[in-house]
Amino acid sequence: TDCYCSGCERSQLEVQTRAMVLLVVKRGGSEDESKQFLYEAPGSTKCDDLTRELAEVHNLRLKVSRLTAAADELAKHGPMKPPEQQGLEDTTPMLEDLQDDGTVKKRIPDRGPKYCPDPTERRTGNGAQW
Repeated sequence: TDCYCSGCERSQLEVQTRAMVLLVVKRGGSEDESKQFLYEAPGSTKCDDLTRELAEVHNLRLKVSRLTAAADELAKHGPMKPPEQQGLEDTTPMLEDLQDDGTVKKRIPDRGPKYCPDPTERRTGNGAQW
Protein backbone atom coordinates (compact mmCIF):
# COMPACT_ATOMS: atom_id res chain seq x y z
CA THR A 1 0.00 0.00 0.00
CA ASP A 2 1.05 3.59 -0.53
CA CYS A 3 1.63 5.33 2.76
CA TYR A 4 3.05 8.83 3.04
CA CYS A 5 2.73 9.31 6.80
CA SER A 6 5.73 10.34 8.88
CA GLY A 7 5.80 7.08 10.86
CA CYS A 8 6.19 4.87 7.80
CA GLU A 9 9.32 2.85 7.19
CA ARG A 10 9.51 3.90 3.54
CA SER A 11 12.38 6.20 2.85
CA GLN A 12 11.77 9.89 2.32
CA LEU A 13 13.50 9.63 -1.07
CA GLU A 14 10.99 7.03 -2.26
CA VAL A 15 8.12 9.30 -1.25
CA GLN A 16 9.67 12.28 -3.06
CA THR A 17 10.16 10.37 -6.30
CA ARG A 18 6.55 9.20 -6.32
CA ALA A 19 5.01 12.62 -5.61
CA MET A 20 3.43 14.29 -8.62
CA VAL A 21 2.93 17.98 -9.28
CA LEU A 22 -0.03 19.31 -11.24
CA LEU A 23 0.72 22.57 -13.05
CA VAL A 24 -1.80 24.96 -14.57
CA VAL A 25 0.01 26.64 -17.46
CA LYS A 26 -1.53 29.96 -18.47
CA ARG A 27 -0.42 31.94 -21.47
CA GLY A 28 0.08 35.60 -20.61
CA GLY A 29 -1.93 35.38 -17.39
CA SER A 30 -5.11 35.01 -19.41
CA GLU A 31 -8.19 33.56 -17.78
CA ASP A 32 -9.35 32.28 -21.18
CA GLU A 33 -9.48 28.51 -20.70
CA SER A 34 -8.60 27.80 -24.35
CA LYS A 35 -5.14 29.26 -23.66
CA GLN A 36 -4.55 27.18 -20.53
CA PHE A 37 -3.58 23.57 -20.02
CA LEU A 38 -2.84 21.19 -17.17
CA TYR A 39 0.46 19.36 -17.00
CA GLU A 40 1.36 16.66 -14.50
CA ALA A 41 4.99 15.93 -13.77
CA PRO A 42 6.95 14.05 -11.13
CA GLY A 43 8.04 16.24 -8.23
CA SER A 44 11.63 15.22 -8.85
CA THR A 45 11.71 16.76 -12.36
CA LYS A 46 14.41 19.41 -12.73
CA CYS A 47 13.23 22.92 -13.59
CA ASP A 48 15.21 23.00 -16.86
CA ASP A 49 13.69 19.71 -18.02
CA LEU A 50 10.22 20.82 -16.99
CA THR A 51 10.58 24.13 -18.82
CA ARG A 52 11.68 22.29 -21.97
CA GLU A 53 8.73 19.87 -21.75
CA LEU A 54 6.23 22.68 -21.16
CA ALA A 55 7.61 24.69 -24.09
CA GLU A 56 7.31 21.63 -26.34
CA VAL A 57 3.69 20.99 -25.29
CA HIS A 58 2.83 24.68 -25.69
CA ASN A 59 4.38 24.83 -29.17
CA LEU A 60 2.52 21.68 -30.22
CA ARG A 61 -0.74 23.23 -29.01
CA LEU A 62 -0.02 26.33 -31.13
CA LYS A 63 0.65 24.15 -34.20
CA VAL A 64 -2.63 22.30 -33.71
CA SER A 65 -4.44 25.63 -33.32
CA ARG A 66 -2.96 26.93 -36.59
CA LEU A 67 -3.85 23.69 -38.38
CA THR A 68 -7.48 23.84 -37.26
CA ALA A 69 -7.73 27.50 -38.30
CA ALA A 70 -6.30 26.64 -41.73
CA ALA A 71 -8.74 23.74 -42.11
CA ASP A 72 -11.65 26.05 -41.22
CA GLU A 73 -10.50 28.57 -43.84
CA LEU A 74 -10.11 25.80 -46.42
CA ALA A 75 -13.66 24.62 -45.80
CA LYS A 76 -15.05 28.15 -45.90
CA HIS A 77 -13.09 29.77 -48.74
CA GLY A 78 -11.71 26.83 -50.73
CA PRO A 79 -8.17 26.11 -51.91
CA MET A 80 -5.45 28.71 -52.48
CA LYS A 81 -5.23 30.57 -55.76
CA PRO A 82 -2.02 30.26 -57.77
CA PRO A 83 0.64 32.65 -56.38
CA GLU A 84 0.36 35.02 -59.36
CA GLN A 85 -3.40 35.44 -58.77
CA GLN A 86 -3.37 35.90 -55.00
CA GLY A 87 -4.54 39.35 -53.95
CA LEU A 88 -6.36 39.92 -57.24
CA GLU A 89 -10.09 39.85 -57.83
CA ASP A 90 -11.47 37.11 -60.07
CA THR A 91 -12.26 39.65 -62.80
CA THR A 92 -8.75 41.14 -62.95
CA PRO A 93 -7.25 40.40 -66.39
CA MET A 94 -4.15 38.25 -66.39
CA LEU A 95 -1.28 38.30 -68.88
CA GLU A 96 -2.60 35.16 -70.58
CA ASP A 97 -5.91 37.00 -71.20
CA LEU A 98 -4.13 39.45 -73.53
CA GLN A 99 -4.85 38.57 -77.16
CA ASP A 100 -2.60 39.12 -80.18
CA ASP A 101 -4.53 42.20 -81.32
CA GLY A 102 -4.01 43.93 -77.95
CA THR A 103 -7.51 43.37 -76.61
CA VAL A 104 -8.23 41.60 -73.37
CA LYS A 105 -10.68 38.73 -73.41
CA LYS A 106 -13.28 38.88 -70.67
CA ARG A 107 -12.57 36.56 -67.77
CA ILE A 108 -15.51 34.59 -66.39
CA PRO A 109 -14.92 33.71 -62.73
CA ASP A 110 -15.27 30.05 -61.79
CA ARG A 111 -17.73 30.19 -58.91
CA GLY A 112 -19.32 27.11 -57.42
CA PRO A 113 -22.75 26.88 -55.78
CA LYS A 114 -21.25 27.50 -52.34
CA TYR A 115 -19.14 30.50 -53.30
CA CYS A 116 -17.91 32.52 -50.32
CA PRO A 117 -15.40 35.24 -51.28
CA ASP A 118 -12.15 35.30 -49.36
CA PRO A 119 -11.61 38.77 -47.84
CA THR A 120 -7.84 38.38 -48.28
CA GLU A 121 -8.20 37.32 -51.96
CA ARG A 122 -5.79 34.41 -51.39
CA ARG A 123 -8.36 31.63 -51.84
CA THR A 124 -10.74 30.79 -54.68
CA GLY A 125 -13.92 31.21 -52.64
CA ASN A 126 -15.25 27.81 -53.68
CA GLY A 127 -15.41 26.25 -50.25
CA ALA A 128 -17.05 23.07 -49.06
CA GLN A 129 -19.51 24.49 -46.56
CA TRP A 130 -22.19 22.06 -45.53
